[in-house]
Amino acid sequence: MEFLILKLILLVTVLYPTLSLQEVQPILLGELRLKGRNQELIKLDKQYGFCKSVNLLEITIIKLQAALASSALSSVDLIRCYTARIRAMDPYLKSVLELNPNADDIALKLDSQRGLGLVLSPLHGIPIFIKENIGTGDSLETSAGSLALLGIKAKEDAEIVKRLRKAGAIILGKVNLSEFASFRGTNVPEGWSSRGNKTHNAYVLGQTPEGSSSGSAVSVASNLIPVAIGTETSGSIVDPSALASCVGLKPTRGAVSVDGVIPLAMTQDTVGPIARTVTDAAIVFNVISQNGLTSGCFTLAEKNCKVNVNRADAII
Repeated sequence: MEFLILKLILLVTVLYPTLSLQEVQPILLGELRLKGRNQELIKLDKQYGFCKSVNLLEITIIKLQAALASSALSSVDLIRCYTARIRAMDPYLKSVLELNPNADDIALKLDSQRGLGLVLSPLHGIPIFIKENIGTGDSLETSAGSLALLGIKAKEDAEIVKRLRKAGAIILGKVNLSEFASFRGTNVPEGWSSRGNKTHNAYVLGQTPEGSSSGSAVSVASNLIPVAIGTETSGSIVDPSALASCVGLKPTRGAVSVDGVIPLAMTQDTVGPIARTVTDAAIVFNVISQNGLTSGCFTLAEKNCKVNVNRADAII
């Protein structure tokens, strides 16, 4: 412990050479607290690493499907195990904004379908997180992380959410992001929103997670979810994925519908998966993508151009 303190004093002295000892002390204490929280998180990672006999750490969609097919676990088991893991670990990470209260019921229905031999796709019964700027026509919020939009619910699912549900994926909840997908202001930290506070890097809590799809990348890297959906206008999928050692796929503009996604730039906005493997990212992309570049608004003059989120009493 003494060696760690000496290392931290040296580091802080090098980084902040003009500060007095009194000014260095709170920085040093902060670094020590973060070091302790990292160790606590590692313990929780192991403690909540299994769902029955199935190891959730670094598990892929294909392995999850094999476990579901063999009845080693059910989708209900999966939802409950991931929920317990999230409740234990996410207070340290702050990647998850909200969990779906209906996830158990959805999982039970999908388990029943599986029992009858009906498996809709490789995502059948697999939980997934959605970035919180993507509309869902249920009880979940679509506020882009902003308190200003809290409580104004989306009236219907975004197109990609419809595709995910049709494929049997379970929307387990929504994750944090840089507020308004990093377009709140120029001096706002990456991964921060007024609704969710600051998402932390999955590997070093004191480091940036990058953004704006911070919660999507951190939740996947932390094994809180097998796969998540992010959005990108300029680096918002690939940057946080890189810092989380994940596979982030930014699809070609128009390959995936942005209908029902809070817009930023109609010539750049796109939606894509963040996963731990290329195969998992490809599985999700095959579900949410369209045949051909038929979606998207490239000019305001286009007919049937949909770039808003329909809400009960407002259109954004």
